[in-house]
Amino acid sequence: MNSSRLTPALARTASAIAITACLMLPNIAAAQDAPAAQAEQTPQDETATGDEIVVTGIRASLDQAIAIKRNSAGVVDAISAEDIGKFPDTNLAESLQRITGVSITRANGEGSQVAVRGFSGGFNLVTVNGRQLPATSIDTSTGNAFARGTGRSFDFQNLASEGVATLEVYKTGRANIPSGGIGAAINIITRRPLDARESGLSGSIGAKALYDTTVENAEGDLSKITPEVSGLINWKNDAGTFGVTLFGSYQLRESTSIQSNPNYWNIVPLAAFMARDGVYTTAATNITNTPTTPYVQIPNDSRYQFSENRRERLNGQAVVQFKPSDALEITIDGLYARNKLSDERSEQTNWFQRPFSDVTFDDNKHMQSAVILAEAKQADKGYEQQRFATDTELYSIGGNLKWNFTDNLSLTLDANHSKSTTNPDNSNGSSATTISIGAPVRATHRVDFTSGFPQQSETINDCNATNGGRGGNCNNQLDIGDMGTQIARTITAEQEARINQYGAEFAWDLGEGSRFVFGGDYVDAKMRSATSIPSRCWATGASPTPGW
Repeated sequence: MNSSRLTPALARTASAIAITACLMLPNIAAAQDAPAAQAEQTPQDETATGDEIVVTGIRASLDQAIAIKRNSAGVVDAISAEDIGKFPDTNLAESLQRITGVSITRANGEGSQVAVRGFSGGFNLVTVNGRQLPATSIDTSTGNAFARGTGRSFDFQNLASEGVATLEVYKTGRANIPSGGIGAAINIITRRPLDARESGLSGSIGAKALYDTTVENAEGDLSKITPEVSGLINWKNDAGTFGVTLFGSYQLRESTSIQSNPNYWNIVPLAAFMARDGVYTTAATNITNTPTTPYVQIPNDSRYQFSENRRERLNGQAVVQFKPSDALEITIDGLYARNKLSDERSEQTNWFQRPFSDVTFDDNKHMQSAVILAEAKQADKGYEQQRFATDTELYSIGGNLKWNFTDNLSLTLDANHSKSTTNPDNSNGSSATTISIGAPVRATHRVDFTSGFPQQSETINDCNATNGGRGGNCNNQLDIGDMGTQIARTITAEQEARINQYGAEFAWDLGEGSRFVFGGDYVDAKMRSATSIPSRCWATGASPTPGW
């Protein structure tokens, strides 16, 4: 006798089918009793049930981002534009910070570079449509007159967000993702004309303005209105075989900022600071909250800064796509970006003279810092006028061919040439020009970092007879007659990066969601950086100040 036995899984399935059938029996009987006319569907009904439902807007953006994460091998995060030209941020750095694990650094209040999982911009690789992007940046935004283009950190201030379709952040390595990003590989995907939902002409034009009250106290004639205009035009033929996309963006921003920060902090061994040998302290120095950590932090100076900033950014993109059949697709695209930055800065500096008369430390258990310092030694007050200006240009031209020569086999070829340059943009040909003036009239100086914005207090002695013969006109006022040695510097820094890239990829679809991909990339990268710092010194007014 032949017998059969259901496996447990099959038995559970059979039971579920039986229960479902029992629950459906009343409905089946009711359907049999219904009139035959109601059971028949008209052609109009059949057409209605076959209508296509298209999801757009925020829901479509979220679905697309989720699909990228779900279908990608490894850890990938992505965000997509809500609709054509609808990334709502100032630039791509602002958009990228929406992704988990991504933080940004700011320059003059605007996102500049990105850090992924703690790795700063120099450890992340940036690509556009899978192609490596050259990076040049001479960042003088924090008053760094001696900034040089020595890194490869990409400055996302250069790119507007409206011309981007998707941002992908690959947090784990993959064979088909260019290497070189320890933190992550960030891929910028631009618009493609054949991806448009509708044929014919479509697009978006946007304009916005920001009212900036920070310029109210500016010395220069700065505009309170920050204008921004962008436009994206797409055309696709009815057959979906040919399309063109054009994108342009222009933004002008003027702003001001007020800062107070030391030039840098000295890390000093505790034993050296407490030696009472006259280097940092003497036997008469009053120390509050005596430090116990192995090292302490001592600021090198205390300074106030006021700067007037200007940024002018121009972006453009063009894409041509040709798809004569399902087996062949050709894409040619170009990108251009120009970002002009300038900063006019006034700075007041008080260099700390040692030994200190009073020092108060904080309660940090790892490394205590001096938060109140006082000194009573005749010294200089420093005044400096600075102007920084750089001009960055970036362009990229590439072509891509994808050929599906069978149902399961495809070949992709890609070539790209891109170049980025950052050059000085001051009228005298420099990236930074500084003029420093010293006044040797400061008798005492105290700074307090505990109240948030550092508070400075000082006394002035401009009488030559009582200030060590260091100059001054002895009228008890700080004026032109007290000015001493002056230094002028012109710093010229420039950087250039060029990349030629070629790639080929062969793919074999094995079915059931499996693929075999084989390919390679050839990247020819070249970077050049140059800096010169000539300076000159002269004296006027009071006696020359030693040490300048």
